[in-house]
Amino acid sequence: MNETKHTPGTWKHEVWDYPTAAPPRKELVIVSEQVRIAVLDCDFSGENPYTVTKEEAEANARLIAAAPELLEIAEAIARFDGRNTGAIDRLKEMARAAIAKTRTPDGGM
Repeated sequence: MNETKHTPGTWKHEVWDYPTAAPPRKELVIVSEQVRIAVLDCDFSGENPYTVTKEEAEANARLIAAAPELLEIAEAIARFDGRNTGAIDRLKEMARAAIAKTRTPDGGM
C-alpha cells in the first residue's frame, strides 16, 4: 500500500462564526488537531438557492471528517487474510464507529 499523505490525526467539523465580518458569516470547517483542512460552502440563513442547506453541509462535513477512519478500515480489510477471525470483530467495531461519526452530529459519542 502507498504511504498516507493526508493530514494525520482525528478530523472533526466545526462552525466558525465571524459576526463582525462584513458581511457577517459562518463557515463550516473541517479541522484536525492543528490545522484547518477544508471549508464547506453552505447556507446558514436558508435564503441562498445556490448552495446546499446547513443540514446537508453538516452531513457532508461529518462524512469528510470520517475519511481517515474509513481509509483505515479499508486498509485493514485489504490486509485481512482470513486467518485471524478475532480481527473480524475489531473491523466491525471500527466500521460501526466510523459510520456513527458520519450519521450523528456528535459522532455517536
